[in-house]
Amino acid sequence: MRYSGLLLLAALALGCAHRPKANAQDANHAMAQAGDEVMPVREARDVVGHYRGLFGAPEAMTIREDAGALVMEYPLGARHPVTIRDDGTLAVTSTFGARLLRRGARTLLEVRGCYIAGLLERVDRL
Repeated sequence: MRYSGLLLLAALALGCAHRPKANAQDANHAMAQAGDEVMPVREARDVVGHYRGLFGAPEAMTIREDAGALVMEYPLGARHPVTIRDDGTLAVTSTFGARLLRRGARTLLEVRGCYIAGLLERVDRL
């Protein structure tokens, strides 16, 4: 009895110590991963294009240049002004921000805010 209790404790200790990388090989994982490369945004053409939402992200949208200003547009007509911050990230209104990531050959837009978080993949440049 005592021997089996020790085996159970040892198995639990090993199980608790093992922490696999969460979805490290999943290219569609909804949050940033260790291998992602942050790409600073310096000018509008770095971020202009059509994006499709990945799991956990908002619906598809477009970032375009309109009269010299960047605008984020959603299919149902919502428009948000976008500004490029000094640190190479994006400010979308005062509610949320975004940054560009490279995951392999893919360009992703990581969106973060109070009520929104997730990744969008750029599928087409404008």
